[in-house]
Amino acid sequence: MTSKTHKVLYKNGDKIAWYPQDGPHSLFFSLGDNQIFHKIGRTVHLREYEEVQKSQRLIPKHLDVRTNHRDHIIAETELSRDHLTPELQLYLITQNCRLWRARPEDSPFYEPFWAFYWPGGQALSRYLFDNRDAVKGRKILDFGTGCGASGLAAKISGAGHVTFNDIDPIATEAVLLNGIKNKIKIDDLSTVNLIGSCCEMFDVLLIGDMLYDTEFADEVLRWLRKEHEKGSVVLIGDPGRFALESHPLKSSLRCLAKYELKASTVLENSGHTQAFVWTFT
Repeated sequence: MTSKTHKVLYKNGDKIAWYPQDGPHSLFFSLGDNQIFHKIGRTVHLREYEEVQKSQRLIPKHLDVRTNHRDHIIAETELSRDHLTPELQLYLITQNCRLWRARPEDSPFYEPFWAFYWPGGQALSRYLFDNRDAVKGRKILDFGTGCGASGLAAKISGAGHVTFNDIDPIATEAVLLNGIKNKIKIDDLSTVNLIGSCCEMFDVLLIGDMLYDTEFADEVLRWLRKEHEKGSVVLIGDPGRFALESHPLKSSLRCLAKYELKASTVLENSGHTQAFVWTFT
């Protein structure tokens, strides 16, 4: 087994599962009490997993006691309710924080997108609070979760189970901290790149602010359309970025809600004054 051909799914902070990167993304194999992995008829011992961990850093930081990313997150952010969902108190980089004006090389984080509550995510989370039946009792995927706000909103709104997914392991740290601060249990964490994979095990897919680049938006939207056709409900939060507005699949979307953004969010997001929630028709 090599680190180039495998990814990891994190479950409840203590169970790890492998799947073949070039195989079915829906096949996961959990770590049992006997500390042995089982993968397609083959046993993979824990020490083999540990070697991959050392070389690839695939394990979320909350599983590695040698790291202090939680301390950095708390030190470099502030708790904020200055957004469309004051029900949630979130660790965010705001204008009051050192990193707001710091150079990238002076940051302890690489591209901390998780430290900002982007407008599409705010609209999506607000929609879930206002329309709790959309997620009540359902299995949810918060794709590109960032700070975890939409998944947390889904949990508060009665979702049966939420998987928080982000390819940045430090984002999963932020999700855990935000969950603790808001007294919300985190069901599952995943750092797997799910684009193109089968996600029909989820009833609802939440996508906030992921359509920021035309090429990437095309890849994401075509994948989401396929998941919609398989039966999953797709909810997209976006402030009207060009990548979505100019895409051919925009005509297949129906607007569910529109929200006016707070002044601080407008200032942080290139003057976008509104954000929308969309779903496929």
